[in-house]
Amino acid sequence: MLDDLDTDVSRAFERACSAISRANASLTDADFEYFDEIESRNACGVIEYVDALVWHKDLLARRGHDYDPNVRARVEKGAQVTAAEYAGVLERRKELIGIFDRATRPFDALILPTVSIIAPTIEHCERDESNVRSKLLRNPSLFNFLDRPAITIPIHQPGDAPVGLMVVGERHQDWHLLGIAQALEALFYRQHHGYTLV
Repeated sequence: MLDDLDTDVSRAFERACSAISRANASLTDADFEYFDEIESRNACGVIEYVDALVWHKDLLARRGHDYDPNVRARVEKGAQVTAAEYAGVLERRKELIGIFDRATRPFDALILPTVSIIAPTIEHCERDESNVRSKLLRNPSLFNFLDRPAITIPIHQPGDAPVGLMVVGERHQDWHLLGIAQALEALFYRQHHGYTLV
């Protein structure tokens, strides 16, 4: 989740972590080795492709020419996923949700950059759509896969390119997550507007 951060995102994330620590919150590095498995198997993509094809199949048949070619190509990937592969990913997802639930129980929330890069230009997206899309979706997609509520809070300095801090909560604990996010938002607001914490 912290690999290949661009400089703006890395600096903003470090500042946010420092501010949270100064507010007497306890931060702990955590390593979940199965994140690599999810990414290497493209588990999020397998589910996304099949579900998208089911939803779009009739519309594609009638109005496929109206789709952006990149979007259409991703949707049509669903036809290449076998039933066994799809069922296997769903089964493994269920197992990993349980493992992740147990692993994160001691924490109030997980924090990480929402995306690894600042907003790219239209030209950059057009030149390298697949790579840009992958960077933008990597972190949020993982927590969709693990069935977790998450919220993003702006953490960039005024005038800088926007950077978000993703705060991930426990399943079925949305209100608790919103309370944590509200406290963090107030902390960053005070930091950016020159207030000191008491």
